[in-house]
Amino acid sequence: MFFVDFLEMYQDYPEGGLPVVGKKLFWSIDLETGEESQPNPSRLAFEGSYSSTLQIRCDGQRVTVGGNPSRWQRIDNLFGHATLEACVAVYNRILLELGLPPFSKCTKFDWCQSGENDRSRLWTDGAVITRIDWTRNLGVGRDNVLPFLRGLSTQALNRGKLPYLYPNGRTTDWNKGSSWRYDKIYDKGYDLASRKKLKKLKTDEERDYYKRLIDYCEEMGIAREEHTFKQKFLSRHNFCFYGMVRESDFEPYLNEIDNAMKRLEIAAVDYITIADQLLDREIVKSRQAANTTEGYALKWLHGHALEHNSQYYVHRGRLLQLGIDISLQFDGTKPVPQLKRDREIHVSTVLPPPWYRMPEVPTLKLVA
Repeated sequence: MFFVDFLEMYQDYPEGGLPVVGKKLFWSIDLETGEESQPNPSRLAFEGSYSSTLQIRCDGQRVTVGGNPSRWQRIDNLFGHATLEACVAVYNRILLELGLPPFSKCTKFDWCQSGENDRSRLWTDGAVITRIDWTRNLGVGRDNVLPFLRGLSTQALNRGKLPYLYPNGRTTDWNKGSSWRYDKIYDKGYDLASRKKLKKLKTDEERDYYKRLIDYCEEMGIAREEHTFKQKFLSRHNFCFYGMVRESDFEPYLNEIDNAMKRLEIAAVDYITIADQLLDREIVKSRQAANTTEGYALKWLHGHALEHNSQYYVHRGRLLQLGIDISLQFDGTKPVPQLKRDREIHVSTVLPPPWYRMPEVPTLKLVA
């Protein structure tokens, strides 16, 4: 159930003559010969609805598009396009609107040199992928995402890629800053809730839908797994040629976090206070009584001398029912009984719920 979360690609047209598209345009001039270079536009942030954007650029010969095709014109991208065909269809629809040629599939490629001392350059008759992100949603259950991420932060991936757990505990990643690939897994419900998107949504129906997405992520305990494959990796494995690479070609490289989970038995720990245990077991009937008895236990844990009056024996009798004997000197080398409760975390791949609005694959209409 992986789908595309980011895609960047380009296609060359050596014959030129294409419209120049960008935000700003730059030229360089050779001061000795007066010769001008090819126009060099910066990328244009092409905006769609719901604050979705794509980066588009054309210098007259090369067309480049980058962004998240699963997010384009949508409130969210909790689930998205699972095929390259669908993603490229999103891009091609926009290119046609801008008067640019659509991306086409590669049928052949080669490396060529224009001169003996020049570097070899890639040549192909179709579009070249320079970055692609594959992602999926894992369900670990309500309140289990943080212990799940902490558990994974103890596991290295293949080739010694060391984990890093972010200070807020919401993200674990591997190989950050690499020019080859980057892997991470994070709390998707927290990510959706922390975005300032609700204020930008125009209707109550849209806001209700977005809140429903957040509630769904929290209820399912969704951990978002993402794998970024960059230009060096794609070129090394010949995965950069659109039309010659298949989605299944990436599968052997999408199982590293799966392997880490197989090595790791993850349990969440619920820390339950002494007062809560006294109430849960009906040893006391009020929160005030539970808190007072817990206070005696905390004094004992910190080595305070306890006066042996009538109240002492009342609290000692309550605590004995939890396996805590405050008549003995506290021994820090021995665990205090029944202060935590473990539960096993079960991980599953999450499918879209029936009410979820999946993205539509656009149909292409050639512009005359």
